[in-house]
Amino acid sequence: MDQKGFIFTFDAVLALIPLVLMMVLISNLPVSGDSPSQLTISQDAQDYLNVLASSQIKDGKVMDWMVQALKTGNNDGVEEAGKLAKPILDNLTSGRSYQLLETGQLNNTILISQGNLNTSTIVGSGTLCWENFIFVLYVGQ
Repeated sequence: MDQKGFIFTFDAVLALIPLVLMMVLISNLPVSGDSPSQLTISQDAQDYLNVLASSQIKDGKVMDWMVQALKTGNNDGVEEAGKLAKPILDNLTSGRSYQLLETGQLNNTILISQGNLNTSTIVGSGTLCWENFIFVLYVGQ
């Protein structure tokens, strides 16, 4: 009887080996989704917007001055907002393509754009709300 129990146990262990190997192989398959570089560029875009929001000029925050310019509702205000953001974004993005839009009040109006996002292989985005204005920054790599 001892011999039969050993053979039965040995047979069960041998049957488990392919199952364990299959589970290990399946668990190591890559999962589709955002690549690490896609996540990094999106985090960078959000960081750039946060820096833009916290930057100080003219006795106030850049975003406050941008919103004041945009509240005029004309093209001069859009140009002024873009001019306020440009030096900061140029410094932060260090040669990357970018596009800053206002999507809430001005219906996807481009405030400033640098480079060509269409040629970028990876594009990330960040969003920031400021006094009923929604700013979206797209950054390409």
